[in-house]
Amino acid sequence: MIGAVAHPRGHLEGGKQGLAKAKLVGGTRLALLLLTIGLVLLGSLLAGVGCKPSGGEQEGPTADTGGAGGLAGGLTLVTGAPGEGLPTSLPSGLLVLAVRMSFDAPGDSFSFRDVISTLDASGQNLTRYFALSLDDLIWRLSPDGTKVATYREVYDEATGESAGSYHIYDLSAGTVTPLAMPPKVYAFGGDHGFVGRDRFFYWSEDSQTVLYTYIADRDRNIRNGLDFMVSLAIAPVDGSTAVFKDIGYGERVFAPIPGRGEIIFGGPGSDQTSSDSDIMGNSTLNVYAPGTSETRKVARIANQASTVAVSYDGRFVAYECSDDGADGTSPVYFHDDLSLLDLASGTISAVDDHTDIPTSIFDRTCWWSPVGDILAVIINDKTSDGGTVSSIYFYDPAQSRKVAETAVISKYSLLGATWSGDGKAFFATFDTTVYRVDAETGEFAPFYTSDQPKSGLAVSP
Repeated sequence: MIGAVAHPRGHLEGGKQGLAKAKLVGGTRLALLLLTIGLVLLGSLLAGVGCKPSGGEQEGPTADTGGAGGLAGGLTLVTGAPGEGLPTSLPSGLLVLAVRMSFDAPGDSFSFRDVISTLDASGQNLTRYFALSLDDLIWRLSPDGTKVATYREVYDEATGESAGSYHIYDLSAGTVTPLAMPPKVYAFGGDHGFVGRDRFFYWSEDSQTVLYTYIADRDRNIRNGLDFMVSLAIAPVDGSTAVFKDIGYGERVFAPIPGRGEIIFGGPGSDQTSSDSDIMGNSTLNVYAPGTSETRKVARIANQASTVAVSYDGRFVAYECSDDGADGTSPVYFHDDLSLLDLASGTISAVDDHTDIPTSIFDRTCWWSPVGDILAVIINDKTSDGGTVSSIYFYDPAQSRKVAETAVISKYSLLGATWSGDGKAFFATFDTTVYRVDAETGEFAPFYTSDQPKSGLAVSP
């Protein structure tokens, strides 16, 4: 398990390391060799791909569910004997990650795919389960650990454009199912590089639906295209008809509010003119209730929000926006302010104005601890030579201060992050390494390293 999370429901079992020996009667040595080769090839086909585990790695139990599913289809299984069946959910308390592996054509960058895998508390016993599609960019584990949702983009050579979609990988059924799509899409929520993609969608708390935002019509905008009409999709995991609703003008950046069945998103202020200058000091945070289709303003903020994150108890909203110059300096778009909104009182408090070193507003984001209201903040700072360095700090709203901070961890940008179930450790992936960070001291160390970058992290419930 990771941290003090409850013990796993069961130990991971190693997969089959080879084909069972068969007793052959009669025949020649050549016949024996040909038969052995045939059995190995058959086993590889049934398993989905022919990848072999290396040191400290295990083969996950798998089901004979067929090949990759573009439409509703089977999971692409990585290793193990067919017919054993995938677990109905990933074993509890393990770090879940996507390990990039080569399929069929080593050396061909287009043959690499991410494989959903787990690690134990010591960063050992890598167990691979199933591969995502080559076109899957971002994945999220469901709250109950039984499914993985992905955002996928497929490039169309005829049009020169990429079409986005969402899919569900169901462990218990061994299937891949596309989610229902709106009749018209101009853009999906969060088109701001990798960090933007990480905000594309969320699971519902009951793991039965996926929520994502999108813009249906680019002509429905205000403030000279600074704010578009944003729509919300509530899509059932079985691919059945989804609910599509306009939630208001603003940004596609949003987050669910736990326990309330509502979402919060960034929008314009009361002066919805077409002047670009009106963006400064004229933006809001709004709450939308899907049940009643009502939108209400909960706070006026300095600028358009680039990050919105809600604490697990639904009390605080952390948000970032470009520097508004409130500290006496000239407003600059490459500085970002991190603030907290108390949803109960409506009080806003500043966390970090970060005016010492310019920071891209799309290179930093926030994660709330599942235990207590501690906020982990990722910073990707620009250096004087044009490079970047990444670090992490932890903020406690109750004390109104940083309680721990790391030194520089990496020169690379973030690929994925998650908290341990007990809130004592934070995991972050930079380039090819997953780091474990102590949330009380800020000390960090490599937790797992491979030769291929990995996207996304989660801890199984």
